[in-house]
Amino acid sequence: MFKKILMVLASSLMLTPVANAQDVNSSVAISSGNLEISFVAPTFSPITISDTSPMIATALNQNVSITDYTGSGDGWSATVSADNFTLGLTDPTYSNGSITVSFPASSLKLSGMTASPSSDSPPVHPTYGPASPSEVVLSTSPQLLSSSQPGFGMGKYALNVTYSLNVPNEATIVGMDSSGSLYELFDKTGLFAGTYRSTVTMNLMAGV
Repeated sequence: MFKKILMVLASSLMLTPVANAQDVNSSVAISSGNLEISFVAPTFSPITISDTSPMIATALNQNVSITDYTGSGDGWSATVSADNFTLGLTDPTYSNGSITVSFPASSLKLSGMTASPSSDSPPVHPTYGPASPSEVVLSTSPQLLSSSQPGFGMGKYALNVTYSLNVPNEATIVGMDSSGSLYELFDKTGLFAGTYRSTVTMNLMAGV
């Protein structure tokens, strides 16, 4: 009986599995992506010179796209600036000359810049952003358009911008190419008819 019992115990010991574990490290390198801003320049509805002051030109709302795929968590700030609106034309006081007239960039206002995240981006934080002022009056110097605090705004966001152009009833002579003109540089004139142009610039920078 004793011998049989020993054989059974030995068989049981042989069938017991031996525990074994192994740790293997795995890694993946993740590189920084782009930090970029893109937008479509607004095209304003035509206006007619009248005694209305200011004369308001409107444009379809346009999305400004802001992308932070850097993976740095540094936050970002976006700015916007514009040149003064200018028009070149023949000098009405001297047919052999030409003048350039202008009205200020501050005639252009942006509003409604509420950020909306793309489907794969974090939601907008009510305190840390991305956030924008309620209105931006443009200038030849950069004005804050939107910003996000460090640790936030990591993804892709759209700002649905409303453009409004308040055209004044006067212009300023900012260029002339002839001494035969009756005008002098920086004279104020009435508003000349024509297509005025301005270059709008948006910049996106890491950090706040």
